[in-house]
Amino acid sequence: MPPKATRKMLHQLAAELPQNSVITDTANKKQYCIGKQFASGGFGRIYTCNEIGSKKELAIKVEPFGNGPLFTEVNVFVRILKQDQIEEFLRRKKLNRVGVPQLISCGIHHHGGEKLRFLVMPMYAISLENIREKSPKLAAFDVWKIARCMLESLDCITCSPVDRRVTRAGASKSSIFPYRVQE
Repeated sequence: MPPKATRKMLHQLAAELPQNSVITDTANKKQYCIGKQFASGGFGRIYTCNEIGSKKELAIKVEPFGNGPLFTEVNVFVRILKQDQIEEFLRRKKLNRVGVPQLISCGIHHHGGEKLRFLVMPMYAISLENIREKSPKLAAFDVWKIARCMLESLDCITCSPVDRRVTRAGASKSSIFPYRVQE
């Protein structure tokens, strides 16, 4: 029997960026200082970072320019998750928050001859994964809260004025909640 074929990696990881290196968003004229790497995978490498002159900790995703996942994510942020669109959704739906992160910055960075794409977003203190690791069993109330948050997030994304063929195949144009009274 021939040996099993090994799977080829679909996406390559970017070279590790040294701590305290600076990434510049040329469009917004902002600079970010790279901290420690805390995750990596098909989406690239994720580091802590902070804007130069600020102590607020942010997260920055970095991957080679030729990879697709971060390119797609950046385009979702730029087209669907604009801050003004999120605020309009919150106002229209009378919500205090929605479970989608805010785009802080994105762009292209060159490091050691390699062209890299980056995305800066808020750094959250806790994630659902952290909660699940601490307590594998969730209470029914918590499951309902998570489901509601996920549905509201999906509603926010699908209420965007972008081409609905991508995100809304067959969905109503005003909401994914068909039982709600429409505006």
